[in-house]
Amino acid sequence: MLRLILLRLLESYFRHRWLYLAPVALMLAAGIAFVFLAPPRHTATGTLLIEKQSLLATLTSNGQGASYWRTPAEITAGELRELLATDAFVRSAIQKTSWEPLMRGNPREVRDALTAFRRSITVTALGEKLVAISARDRNAQVAQEMAASVMDSYIQWQINKEFQESVVAQNFFANLIGPYQEDLQRARDNLRTYLETYPEPLRGSRPPEERMEIARLESEIRRAEERVSETLKNEESARLALAKAESITRQTYMVIDAPTAPIETFSLRRTVLLIGIFGGVGLGLSLVGVGVAALLDRTLRFPVDVRHALHLPLLATIAAESAPHPGRPQRLPGGARHPQRADASAAQPGTVKPRA
Repeated sequence: MLRLILLRLLESYFRHRWLYLAPVALMLAAGIAFVFLAPPRHTATGTLLIEKQSLLATLTSNGQGASYWRTPAEITAGELRELLATDAFVRSAIQKTSWEPLMRGNPREVRDALTAFRRSITVTALGEKLVAISARDRNAQVAQEMAASVMDSYIQWQINKEFQESVVAQNFFANLIGPYQEDLQRARDNLRTYLETYPEPLRGSRPPEERMEIARLESEIRRAEERVSETLKNEESARLALAKAESITRQTYMVIDAPTAPIETFSLRRTVLLIGIFGGVGLGLSLVGVGVAALLDRTLRFPVDVRHALHLPLLATIAAESAPHPGRPQRLPGGARHPQRADASAAQPGTVKPRA
């Protein structure tokens, strides 16, 4: 069966080989035209170093280490991709680039510009703490502006978020101070009331149950004092972080490699790769054409076709006779010329055949 398939494919190809080579030639020509005629696309890349840490989680930690399934770079890359899906963030990034005039068009033009800007930005996590932000554009300077604007917009967004987080943290602990102080005062009042109700005996010592109750009330006071002290310290730290929100964020998100305008260079590897892709597509189309032609051809062309298609035994085959060269007489096995061929060879234009 495999022999039959190979024979059918080869026969289908060599029957119209130039037709099947046409897609390969056309796709190679299209690839060469695309490489040398298409406008170049420049890519500018910047790198961020992230030391990510949540302020509220740090201030409210109970001393147990928290484990994370994702690295700071993966978290930052995910946040950037989510922000790029929002119109507000993309608009803030476009305002710092040459794309800003496009925001003054009609709603359809604005929507197209936002979509094109999103497609031009690529965010990649590099290791645990590095994130690469790339922008592509036909203009090298614009590509640099796009990458830099996305990085600046993200850092500014983090500054605003850290500021709001610091405000939330400060309000959170400030709201806890009052109830904790009330609990402390309540614990002290309970101990005072108990001592007034059960004063120290004049003779001997207190009963064991009174000593245990006094120890319990004193431990409640100590716990309330520690809780108030810890809350006051965290509230002070939150106020300090509120004052340092911008500087802390800029230390958390540091620009390691600022985007630079890419230099246009000829890449032989990219050229060969693109032409190879077009050629591979053409070759695939040719192979598909050969396969479809072989599949649709029901003609019995080989002896093996008779056995597989008709399920009948093959009795005989007629050998293909090669056509003789014009003007050359065909010789018989004994060496004599064929009479008709000899007469035909003797009857040349401009000559007279003698009579016998």
